Amino acid sequence: MELHLYDHELELLRDVLSNDLARLIHEIARTDSRSARKELKRGEAVLEGILDKLGGSRVRIAS
Repeated sequence: MELHLYDHELELLRDVLSNDLARLIHEIARTDSRSARKELKRGEAVLEGILDKLGGSRVRIAS
């Protein structure tokens, strides 16, 4: 599959995915269920892979 995006679209997509990844990491830390954590970690790996392909930073967490 090939996807063509304008710069501003790519930046927005990176931001959305980075925010979702940060939320997912937070959810993983709060999850007690081993099976649920395993499933969430799979999603984390997928999002990280997509961000890598987009050339974006993985997570920006404000402290």
